[in-house]
Amino acid sequence: MPTERVKDNQWWYSKSSLRSQVEDKAEIILSIDGRKCLMRHAIIGTDDRITRSFVFVDDEDRAYWNSKRRNHVQIEFVSGLSVPLSGGSSSCIKPDVVATESISPGRQFISPENIITEHILSIKIQKRSGPTVMPKYYLGADLTSAFSKDPRPIDVALLCPTNQELLLQFAQANWPSPAEVLERSPALEKLLTSPFSLTVTQNDLAMALDGPQGLATLQSEMRQCEQQLGAAGKTPDELPSHLSKAPFQNYIRSSLDLFAALVKSGARLAGLTIDAQTWNLFEIYPGAEWRVLAEGATLKGKDTVEGRAQRMALLQKHGIKFPSGLSQSNPPTSDQNDAAIGALLIYWFFNEPDRVALIGVAPKLNAGNIIEGYILHAVNSP
Repeated sequence: MPTERVKDNQWWYSKSSLRSQVEDKAEIILSIDGRKCLMRHAIIGTDDRITRSFVFVDDEDRAYWNSKRRNHVQIEFVSGLSVPLSGGSSSCIKPDVVATESISPGRQFISPENIITEHILSIKIQKRSGPTVMPKYYLGADLTSAFSKDPRPIDVALLCPTNQELLLQFAQANWPSPAEVLERSPALEKLLTSPFSLTVTQNDLAMALDGPQGLATLQSEMRQCEQQLGAAGKTPDELPSHLSKAPFQNYIRSSLDLFAALVKSGARLAGLTIDAQTWNLFEIYPGAEWRVLAEGATLKGKDTVEGRAQRMALLQKHGIKFPSGLSQSNPPTSDQNDAAIGALLIYWFFNEPDRVALIGVAPKLNAGNIIEGYILHAVNSP
């Protein structure tokens, strides 16, 4: 196994014995003294030249690498995603380009352009071929604030495909104490599933939460996905106080803490791991989804009986079977509808992927916090 001297906070491969194995890769897993680290190719320089280095996705991996500085380490190429890399704007996407990229059938993970530039604003998900382990359950949740004086329960929708029917169940989850949320307690892992008494593995369940997963990039007032979809809440570039009285801020903090706790417990956040077919944690913004499903039709206010019934009908049009007792005269609440559309979107991601896109930039970790991240978004029906 080759050894190399650690000189910088990224790995330069221009003179590495592994160059031929990695120079066409957009993302790799590199073993460094036995520690497997996920790395992304550096972006194209302003002069259109390739920066022949890989940067660490996780801050803990970067800190581990920096702890070895001036020492020699054993390096082994484990795996990677290939993409042609050559100089010139004709063959590489420059950092200021906005593009849509398709994931080709059977291919693992993520848009190479997004890895290289981290400026892609949407990714079209295409059908994949080959064996795929599909989740058994698809869960959507309409998050509330854990830090309100009297926190409202979280409405949760569980979609259970059974005999070619999309059966829906509703329940409510109650936030634990503010201290547990702030410390991102492992107990949060079961917050949304416990109302259904489910015993599931990570491969059995995929979740979509109506709430922000990550902070904005430093010195940005909001995330790219929020800007693209016109989100009401705007996530700042630093953690808001859970005591803040400003609009949306303690709700945003609740969501950030929950996402971070779920990732810490092993959930595979969309864009944070290599294989797209294993992702089981997504973010949604229902306000943008109803506009797509309505296909230009005007919807009444989401809290009115007529508006709730309209949204129920849109979900029924796409195969959702609501629990008995709910009807056009007694429709779900607006929060239940928002949770239900989240469950439907992740069902589409795995089963009808041409119906959805990922909006924004890939998430990354910084000191335990998620930065930016995708919103799963419906596209016009085929």
